[in-house]
Amino acid sequence: MNHLLHKPTDTPLPPHDSAEVLANQFAEYFSEKIEKIRRELQCCIGHPPSTSSTQPCPVLIINELSSFDKVSIENVSELIMSSPSKTCALDPIPTRLLKQFTDLLAPTITSMINLSLSTGTVPNEWKDAIVLPTLKRKQDVLTKENYRPISNLPFVSKICEKTVAVQFTNHLRGNGLMEPFQSAYRANHSTDTAFLQLQLFLSLN
Repeated sequence: MNHLLHKPTDTPLPPHDSAEVLANQFAEYFSEKIEKIRRELQCCIGHPPSTSSTQPCPVLIINELSSFDKVSIENVSELIMSSPSKTCALDPIPTRLLKQFTDLLAPTITSMINLSLSTGTVPNEWKDAIVLPTLKRKQDVLTKENYRPISNLPFVSKICEKTVAVQFTNHLRGNGLMEPFQSAYRANHSTDTAFLQLQLFLSLN
């Protein structure tokens, strides 16, 4: 994914003489963090934790999600209209204008999304993002370590992402693959439901 760090931001930034140099420093720092996580994951995969149990692991029979279903113009139109009207600087037209002419644009957008789903590829333009460094919390010292990257993708890319998320979530639910106590990234769940589930678990045990 290409990360662009040239959009002005109201977030306080570390002292710098050149916005371009600072942008490159942030990009390098965030990229190194990702590479570090990847190396740690590879290390875990290559050296699984040992176990003293000699019992074989149960074999789970799971229906694989081998392909995505085509989406209809109606589905895409509904996703467009229900999405926030935020616009990315990389969008060819403002989101509010796209929503205003959804009836005309939805068929073309639907064709592009279905082509992406059927070929398993994502256009390079949909991978570009405006990346803004945002303070994790109020900090007295403005160093790169205290920032996190916030990516703003083009609007159509977000619609394709939501299409995949809907089908993937339905697959997890339909095959009972959701963790019973998971509250993150689930509709109608929050920190409140996580707390209530924990309280219920503790009261039963």
